[in-house]
Amino acid sequence: MKILAITDLDGKTELLENFRAAVEEEAPGMIVFTGNIVKGDARAAEWHAAQRENRPPRRDLPVMCDEEREGLRAYDAFFSALAEIKARAYVIPGGNDAPLDVFLQVATNREVVAHNTHIVHNRITSKFVSPQARDMYVCGFGGIVNEKETEDFFVLQFSRWRALYAAQGFIEYPDPKVLLLHTPPRLMSDNGSAVVEEIISTVRPSHAFCGAPGGLQGAKNVGTTFVVCPGAMADGNYAVVDSLTNKVEYKKLGVGAAHTV
Repeated sequence: MKILAITDLDGKTELLENFRAAVEEEAPGMIVFTGNIVKGDARAAEWHAAQRENRPPRRDLPVMCDEEREGLRAYDAFFSALAEIKARAYVIPGGNDAPLDVFLQVATNREVVAHNTHIVHNRITSKFVSPQARDMYVCGFGGIVNEKETEDFFVLQFSRWRALYAAQGFIEYPDPKVLLLHTPPRLMSDNGSAVVEEIISTVRPSHAFCGAPGGLQGAKNVGTTFVVCPGAMADGNYAVVDSLTNKVEYKKLGVGAAHTV
């Protein structure tokens, strides 16, 4: 099956028209998006400043309200674009997609209306796959995975125990499984996480798709799992993966050229 992978839109909704054209051209059986619909700079900046200054972060800054309105516009444009296409799309939030309750409210409302869109953060869902006549289970865990701290207002990040607890719920489902993670494994990036490697080894999916910190693009076997980071959509990148052969084509939105691994 052909899987079209995207991640890290970072609020650049002007790229969505080219995304629609790419979907029409590629005709994938499945689309996966691994987080960061919005940019979230102001919230993240306040969170990190408060950490450095050892103080509580402020929620009442005017720039937060402006950023939330901008984020709602980005969510609306993104989920509207997904609703207009025929392929099933599976989505998790990224570290920028905070506050979590705002993301989930918008995303789950769109999930009800657009039957091809599925939110799989901390969830598992199934898709009937033809012609093999088997269920493919898609599960996911979004946000930044770190060792200790959970935060879901200023940035979206989760502690080791929360991420591994979620992974336990995916084990019982049979293969084939596809796992969506915003944070890449440490084996693929200095910005990656050893916890993510534990999640992959626990769930043992056939394929995993990750976000693109620092513009990360590449594919690697982590144990028995083929892991793909498609590159940032904000830079015009996407990847097309053949799930049977693990052939990956890295492409540019609006550009026909590709390189293959």
